[in-house]
Amino acid sequence: MAKIGFSVLQFKVIAISRFQNVLSTAIQNYVIGFHRYAADARILSEVIHPLNHYSRFHLANDMNNTFIANYFDWDHRTPRKRHRLANRIFNKFRLNGQVIPKSPGMANVEARMNIFHLASQTAAYKICGDVVEVGCNAGESSIVIKKVLNEYAPEKQFHVFDSFEGLPKLQGDDIKDGVYDRGSMTARLDEFKNNFSAVGLDLPHIHKGWFEDTVPSCLPDKISFAIVDGDLYSSTKYVLPHVYERLTPGAICLFGIYYDEKVFSRLHTAEPFKSPGVKRACDEFFADKPEQVSVLYACEYSNGYFRKL
Repeated sequence: MAKIGFSVLQFKVIAISRFQNVLSTAIQNYVIGFHRYAADARILSEVIHPLNHYSRFHLANDMNNTFIANYFDWDHRTPRKRHRLANRIFNKFRLNGQVIPKSPGMANVEARMNIFHLASQTAAYKICGDVVEVGCNAGESSIVIKKVLNEYAPEKQFHVFDSFEGLPKLQGDDIKDGVYDRGSMTARLDEFKNNFSAVGLDLPHIHKGWFEDTVPSCLPDKISFAIVDGDLYSSTKYVLPHVYERLTPGAICLFGIYYDEKVFSRLHTAEPFKSPGVKRACDEFFADKPEQVSVLYACEYSNGYFRKL
């Protein structure tokens, strides 16, 4: 009898011990599940809240982007009367070819659409920081940005940087690339101002001078959207770290020209529309960064951009 009593007691002890283990495991799973739920809820709220905010904001502030085509003569692919006449002659004699208007020197509507969508995205989502364009040239991209800011985020300050004397003296690899010369891409300051005046927009903060003299001293402390358009390896390598460290989470930086033939290769792309030094500088800089540069189609050439994590 004593033996049986001991076995029953032992069974009770084992049963109680197993019950405690099961209860402990259940509590742990509950706690872990609760924390996971809380984390998921937090992440979900971070995603949904700005989307809801953007939805309300967007409904109240719809914006047309047709001004991009109206402000400047970028519709260079639609044949005019003289072009259609020449094309009829080509067809009559079964010649393989087509005449279209001359393409613009540095701007096209696709590139400006890229700027419109990325700049409006950061403005509408209320990404913290001001806006900069390093390498503004005659101000065509600047006008797109200014229109977006006037509509979505008039409180943001807009800073533009350019020598207004073209490219600086080339050195090292930029000389080897053989794409540009000193003074290439020149646009005068009065040309920039006249373009803004022609469309009735207030001027941004203009920082005239070589990048080494104005960057980073004139950059805002926080940046929500940036364009880096230095064309050269040396310029991009110098400017990019200063802009990057000021970009806030969610901010976007766009490169005026970024050609990656592994992503988008075009046999007949002109060399100035490749700017090989820009990609080399980006490859070096982002080698140890969590972000990567993505390619955006821009017809004759392509843009690049990344979003700050």
